[in-house]
Amino acid sequence: MRARWKVLVILAAVAVLAGLFVALRPGGSSSGHSVRRIDVDVIGESVNGPGQVKVSMGTKVEIRVTADVDDEVHVHGYDLMQDVRPGAAAAIDFDATIPGIFEVELESHGLLLFQFEVTP
Repeated sequence: MRARWKVLVILAAVAVLAGLFVALRPGGSSSGHSVRRIDVDVIGESVNGPGQVKVSMGTKVEIRVTADVDDEVHVHGYDLMQDVRPGAAAAIDFDATIPGIFEVELESHGLLLFQFEVTP
């Protein structure tokens, strides 16, 4: 009985380590798709961000926006929106499944945060 438990513990440890290896490999995802995090800070009319971003189809995109105003972050083309306000960042996560060039902006202020291109 003890030998059986040892074997089960060893198999469980191997499975956990294999899962960690897959999740931590370059690309950062066990599904085979990469993850791209984009951070943007807005103070007044000043945007501190990447300007332009290029990702491949299937990439998981994680957008984080902090701002000193109340507004809505809008990912055009994907029709994703998230409120942002001072002290509460907007977080938008999605899979890049539509090819093209898209704008992300503070909707009410008409302020371009960055453009991203999804390539096949």
